[in-house]
Amino acid sequence: MEKGQMRCDANVSIRRRGEDRLGTRTELKNINSFRFVENAIDHEIARQIRMLETGERIVRETRLWDADRGQSQPMRSKEEANDYRYFPDPDLPPLVVDGAIMAATLRSIPEPPGVRFDRYQRVLGISADDARTLVSERSLADCFDAVIAAHPGDRSGRMLANWVLTELLGALHAGGTPVARSPISPAALSSLVALIENGTISGKIGKEVFEECFRTGEAPAAIIERRGLQQISDTAVLWEIINRVVAANPKQAEAYTVGGKDGLFGFFVGQVMKETQGRANPVIASDLLHKRLGR
Repeated sequence: MEKGQMRCDANVSIRRRGEDRLGTRTELKNINSFRFVENAIDHEIARQIRMLETGERIVRETRLWDADRGQSQPMRSKEEANDYRYFPDPDLPPLVVDGAIMAATLRSIPEPPGVRFDRYQRVLGISADDARTLVSERSLADCFDAVIAAHPGDRSGRMLANWVLTELLGALHAGGTPVARSPISPAALSSLVALIENGTISGKIGKEVFEECFRTGEAPAAIIERRGLQQISDTAVLWEIINRVVAANPKQAEAYTVGGKDGLFGFFVGQVMKETQGRANPVIASDLLHKRLGR
């Protein structure tokens, strides 16, 4: 529509109250906006009603809609099969499809986009906008379903959708790579998200691992093991690091604990992350910092 290329046809027929069969049909051709479609249909309904009420006969025809004048006009009356020179082909016999073949064919038809759209929202709790993007391309929806199927335990629909739509699509678009040729498999992406969920790595480290996995094809777990990126969740280790950070910044510690400058808490979190190269478990580190700083 943004290119002005929309063309729509509207078929209109009416019937009197109490009657079962619709009357003669007319076709409004090549209308180029939703508003004009509405106007054309309203006009044609009113025109046909006037004709019937005055005893005129409605002719089966194709009509053009004049948006400037707000009325339709006849285009052609070719509406029967013989007008279009249709004729039966004697070499085409009746085709009877076996029930088993029909059943197998129906089973092979992929899940329609509308059904997927509803399932993503209802079962996986994904937002309408994200679900709409996922079903916009069959290969993308297939990839997402494969990620979901490979994910262990509870299926974290929202988080997995976020990784597919943000990290994976971003990397694919940057390199002009189609989804079907993604260097990171659905199973690898699923395992990476699972490692974040179980606390093995942080979300920030997860993005670094994703980039390397996407670039090299190496498994996320292997990258984490080789580079020693496992998240630090040991409270004793974190407590020792926090003590060092607080001792190295006495003025900031006093300003936070005594001066009430709450914004400095983020400073200490950042220092702990810097000290651990982003590997500190942020939830545990924040809890220990609160205890260490006395607030």
